[in-house]
Order: sequence, then C-alpha cells, then structure tokens
Amino acid sequence: MSEDKKTPKRLNAHAKLRAEERYGLNLNKEARNEIVSMIQNKQAEFVGKQSNTRTLWRVNYQEQSLNVVYDKARNTMCTVLPREAHEFQTGYEFAEQTPHQSTVHRNQVTAELSELWKDVE
Repeated sequence: MSEDKKTPKRLNAHAKLRAEERYGLNLNKEARNEIVSMIQNKQAEFVGKQSNTRTLWRVNYQEQSLNVVYDKARNTMCTVLPREAHEFQTGYEFAEQTPHQSTVHRNQVTAELSELWKDVE
C-alpha cells in the first residue's frame, strides 16, 4: 500500500527537480496539477508512447515548451526531459525505430527514473 503513495510522491519530486534544472521553472503542486490536467484534457501535444503506461507530451507552460513524460497509471508527471531530447525533435518517428533502437531510446528515457524505483518493490 505504501508503494502507491510513495511512488507518485517520488515522481512528482523528480519532475519538479528536473523542471528546475532544465527549464528554470519551479513547478509547485498546483503547477504540476495544471500540467497533468492539460495532458489529460488533450490541451498538450501528444508526441509518442514510451511504454504501456508512459507517454510523451509537449506542453506549453508559461511561454515554454516542456517535454513531459506522463505516467497514466499513476496520473502524474514522471519527469521533464531536456529541450534537446531526441524523442521530441521534429522528424523523430517512433514507428521507424528498429527493435534495438526502440530499446536503447526507452532505456535512455527511463535511466534517470531508475533511482526513483530502486527501493520500491
């Protein structure tokens, strides 16, 4: 039971940290809820599917385009990727990836999340 409460809290803390580092934005709880609402209401641009539960979104927030990884199972942001993240570049096609490329890209996106999950069972 504590996992369900602990994990979204960790994901939110991670997303907040990455938004500050990568975009200079302080995403408090209200701001994160607003971004999640924009994603859920399709007021953001769907970029692609990273896994069965994680999707990639381009969200216009405070005059910036944020590259957001959203966890639909937990209804929360996982992280905010850098502006130059290859998944968000024009012309990047998920469908054109070989299985190996897909695995490599998925691993790159989720690598920074591994610290969040390592002691969650």
